[in-house]
Amino acid sequence: MKKSAAFLFVPVVAFLLLFSFSPVMADGASLSASPSSGSYDQDDVFQVQILLNTGGQQSDGVDIFYLHYPADILQLQDADAQASGVQIQPGTLYPTTLSNLATTSGNDGKIDFSQISSGGGHYTGSGILATLTFKAIRNGTAGLTFDHTSGASVDCNVAVQGSDILSSATGASFTVAVASVQTPVAPTGGGSTGGGSTGGGSASVINSTSSNVSAGTTSTSAVSGQGQTPVSQMTISQLQAEISRIVALIAQLKNMLLASSGSDSLLSEIPASFSFNRNLKLGARVTDVFYLQIILNSDPETMIAPSGVGSPGKETNYFGIRTYGALIKFQQKYYQDILSKTSSKKATGITGPLTRVKLNQILEDSRN
Repeated sequence: MKKSAAFLFVPVVAFLLLFSFSPVMADGASLSASPSSGSYDQDDVFQVQILLNTGGQQSDGVDIFYLHYPADILQLQDADAQASGVQIQPGTLYPTTLSNLATTSGNDGKIDFSQISSGGGHYTGSGILATLTFKAIRNGTAGLTFDHTSGASVDCNVAVQGSDILSSATGASFTVAVASVQTPVAPTGGGSTGGGSTGGGSASVINSTSSNVSAGTTSTSAVSGQGQTPVSQMTISQLQAEISRIVALIAQLKNMLLASSGSDSLLSEIPASFSFNRNLKLGARVTDVFYLQIILNSDPETMIAPSGVGSPGKETNYFGIRTYGALIKFQQKYYQDILSKTSSKKATGITGPLTRVKLNQILEDSRN
């Protein structure tokens, strides 16, 4: 996933693996949030673990695309202050983290997280895939939900030799309430308790410190209905939220730039003498994969990722689960040229003869 001059910002928002594979077995893998429920007061900070159970099978990787949370009630705490955007804490089940970024759209917070095995290794068993740390910022009911539909091509998944074995993804529900605050007794001769039964409580005006990524959702966010809060007056949480919002905006702008600038400039990186002449599939590590990723990234509809490893300008020679998913999209997009001529009519995520013909045709067209 590479980039030209316009693609210098590197958040890890990734576009996940489109699995349109074999049916899920009864003993398939599962994802779940732990704890699955709980009650907290405003300003409480608590952790939620994403648990993986592979159902006894050897897994090659996992995609969380996406895990949703209400950003107006829960504020996700950044696990890596040195990296751009807001990240969760990765577990150690797999050695390689491909994507790790939380973004928001309005009040919808969503987490994009992906890990894979390497060197022919696998993970079998159950354990902690990642850990989320939340701060309760407003009263209400906060649900955590995984995007997962059996047979869907773009959602959460667990990969085993090119197949998605995820059979269930169970979220969580938390209740956030206003903290109980003792009302101060007014001193003799008059006085104020701070403006109401909770006016003097530390948890009574939570909106004043809210740091939703999406600007304009609270009275003190960077861009609000009551005016703009100067950067010098923002809290650390508000600054982090603004950074996340800007990171998400940059990713959107990069996609728009790619769509408007055309693909020829990207494809020019592929040598004029090159053509695809062999099968490429999950796990391959050859230069051909680098050129395949360039072609996939030249089209917003088949882009491997909008930013980070594998994105335009940051391509690699490794055929991972994201490349697999992008190739699935490519085969589905060119159904008439590829899938309609096969007996199964299903995308394989492998550069077979018909797929190579289409890839070489695109290369030839870009050179004329």
